Amino acid sequence: MTLVFGYSVQPNNISLIVDDCLDAVARSPELEFDSMFIERAGADDWEWDVDRLQFLERGFAHKKGGLIRGVCGAIDGIAIQMTSPLRGDTRNPGAWYNRKGYYAIVCQAVCDARRKFIFVDAQFEGSTPDSIAFASSPLGVRMAMKPPPRPFALVGDAAYAAQAWMLTPYPGVNLPPKKDNFNYFQSSYRIEIECAFGLLCRRWGIFWRPTHQMRLARITRIIVTCCKLHNFCIDHSDVRGPEWVDSEGVVEAQRGNGLCKVQMGHWKIRLF
Repeated sequence: MTLVFGYSVQPNNISLIVDDCLDAVARSPELEFDSMFIERAGADDWEWDVDRLQFLERGFAHKKGGLIRGVCGAIDGIAIQMTSPLRGDTRNPGAWYNRKGYYAIVCQAVCDARRKFIFVDAQFEGSTPDSIAFASSPLGVRMAMKPPPRPFALVGDAAYAAQAWMLTPYPGVNLPPKKDNFNYFQSSYRIEIECAFGLLCRRWGIFWRPTHQMRLARITRIIVTCCKLHNFCIDHSDVRGPEWVDSEGVVEAQRGNGLCKVQMGHWKIRLF
């Protein structure tokens, strides 16, 4: 609507322009996510790209001082708020309503040490737990089928099941010093995906309010496109976005008469 009133363009034309942009980004090989795999001829014929994994691992080791070796990506999920799914788009609209009290589409993503997305899957019902969403994603299926060679692993929060290739924090409180120290350093790696989501939400105003009256497939395309353009911005030296993320992990950006705040770990946009 901002474009409609700001540039006197008809809503139908805006929709066509947006679709053309989504198609252009999807067709661009330069904007594809950097893969961790070497793809062969068949759909099931692939292997891990060890050189790529080593490159990702060196990025984390350099940034974090090598406190935990083998980390090649940070994983988390984000719930993108939307209005109720359109009639005919799903058999069970209630499944898209999450425990936080709003309709959402769940996106699973992995980022590198630069906070660039290297994997995105945005198609899950809002009530889907992160662990189930990841296990159902192409990356989760591949990692379960053929885990990456040791010592390579992802870092995730307690929502994910601990595996040799998935480093999660030790559960509980009042932990022994060694476990408590591990959780502290593991969190310092994991926060990169939190910050990546913060940058994503701050860059693109479409995430500042629920997506309105859109087909689920179109919402997925928009999320993936914004993630690709987020990577493009980082590759062109825009690594902090339009504003700053403070030490408490709160993203702030001006929007109209108010202030848009995103509290990392909650991922529900609140307008003040």
